[in-house]
Amino acid sequence: SIDVLALFSTVSIDFNRYHSLWQQRVPYQSLRFLLQSHGTQDEVLSFSEGKKLYSYLSPYFQQTEFVEFRGGHTISDNTLLAFFRYL
Repeated sequence: SIDVLALFSTVSIDFNRYHSLWQQRVPYQSLRFLLQSHGTQDEVLSFSEGKKLYSYLSPYFQQTEFVEFRGGHTISDNTLLAFFRYL
């Protein structure tokens, strides 16, 4: 089982294709913790698409955290601190 899923500046490439597969195979709240982060000024992957992915995945996890930071396509210090808390 997955204890921690950490996603850094992530979006769903083909949401419609994988949505039904995810629903079939993963019961709600069956995974322990989701950590996702995304920079509000990301020029590579859209911040709003990252938030959409988080909204979709959150119900499958017992605990979630979204680290929003001012910055681009990178990993912030606060993201690393959150990540190390869950290792």
